[in-house]
Amino acid sequence: MLKKLVWLIATVLILAACGSTDKAFETVNLEDIEALQKEGALVMDVREVDEYNVGHISSAINIPLSQLQNGARTGLEKDQKYVVVCRSGSRS
Repeated sequence: MLKKLVWLIATVLILAACGSTDKAFETVNLEDIEALQKEGALVMDVREVDEYNVGHISSAINIPLSQLQNGARTGLEKDQKYVVVCRSGSRS
């Protein structure tokens, strides 16, 4: 489990860098998200709970970035494809 958590935190930090040219990390629009969901991707919203409660993608799971940075156990799977979203793109 610790190995998965370390992998997840590393992934989130890489995503936070927002400078990658790797195809696995790119900006997508809502239509792209819907297509990725049809392919089995899960949407993970990393905004804080109060932000998420104001409005979010209906199928998104909320795991605030602050919890990920603090080592929260999430139950996320390494082999699952995720679409990570936030308000502006700086956290996701």
